[in-house]
Amino acid sequence: MAALSPRSGRRARAALALVAASLTAAGTITPGTAAAAQQNIARVDDNGIAGEVVHFAGEGDTAASTTLFNLRLDGDSAVGAYCVDISSEVDHEAAYIEAAWEDAPEEGGFLEYAAEVNWVLRHSYPSLGLDRLRTRAGIPSLDTEQAIAGTQAAIWHFSNGVSLPDPGGEGPAASLEPGERRGRANSAEVRALYSYLTETAESTSEPAPSLTVEPERVSGTGASPLGPLTVRTTSAEPVQVSVSGAESAVIVDGSGTPVSVVRAGQEFFLRLEDEVPAGAAKVYAQAAKAKVEAGRLFIGKDGVSTQPLVAAERGTVAATASATVTWDLASASPSVAASPSAEAATESEAGPSRPEAATTPGPEPSSSSPVVIANDKQPERDLPLTGTWVGAIIIAGVTLVTAGVAALVLARRRRRN
Repeated sequence: MAALSPRSGRRARAALALVAASLTAAGTITPGTAAAAQQNIARVDDNGIAGEVVHFAGEGDTAASTTLFNLRLDGDSAVGAYCVDISSEVDHEAAYIEAAWEDAPEEGGFLEYAAEVNWVLRHSYPSLGLDRLRTRAGIPSLDTEQAIAGTQAAIWHFSNGVSLPDPGGEGPAASLEPGERRGRANSAEVRALYSYLTETAESTSEPAPSLTVEPERVSGTGASPLGPLTVRTTSAEPVQVSVSGAESAVIVDGSGTPVSVVRAGQEFFLRLEDEVPAGAAKVYAQAAKAKVEAGRLFIGKDGVSTQPLVAAERGTVAATASATVTWDLASASPSVAASPSAEAATESEAGPSRPEAATTPGPEPSSSSPVVIANDKQPERDLPLTGTWVGAIIIAGVTLVTAGVAALVLARRRRRN
């Protein structure tokens, strides 16, 4: 039996549950503090908005379903998000964290055209409202499903090298009126939006993270204030700062005055009392209302394997970031600076540097290495639910229930006679 997509699997489980419940009713079956440390965890809701199925150039009918995912940043804030790797599945149970594009899983292979993907996200739906997008792209009949499909297809063009067929290569679809579609061809609106986005895209820089503390690691001697540290944030309000792991430590500004809040770009230090033993502490920054910009990448926390998602609109989130501060009184140097080992650790954690963005459209797919489409993006073909094995299970269950009820009625009549 062919493997089921997650979507089909959920329907199958629901169908089986319905049958089991029905048979039970008929009397034929008898039923038998680490969390606090996790900051800025995002998750993918199940209520994404489906777009049209897109069909790719090449032999056969290679197609994929499209979705504008609902990425929940926290309990009060969510943003629309697209996937950037057609070959990966979304794990709805996975914890996501905001990350730089250079921190994306290496197997994704989509860093080369990240700058073009960022342009698409900032110039298409939903970052631009549907009416504005219709005007800019010159597609007055564009609807929401088509906007999602055209945008996702353009992203995959740059991130995975897939392309939609040229209008002349779609056969009868080349002459379709707006809103029309024959067979498995892309709708005229999806094709037009895809062409507009891929042909107009420019190299666009990655948006700033919602909150960071720089550098991530600082070391020095306990005899002097340790730092400087700097908060970078999209929040317009001051950011709260605190320290954990050193009871006698105090956060101070450049003049040595204790502070509990700092503004973006302001330098601050960690001051220790005299004769404190060598050790380490965490410095935390918390922003109540930081902005997550369109183009920010979200990946599985701690290397969890799941589809990388990219924010498609601006959102607001309560964010937390931290830096590690270490000190050693045995050090002979009174200066305070990031140690070579700390710099090496930071570089190692950050991953390889991002290559220069290309200014040309993404590569065309190779016939020798066809694109691999993840199971959760495999489109459900034109078979209705009752035409699948899931439908057959439901029908069989209803038939058994009916038979069971009939048998009970017949048995009661015999006892009465």
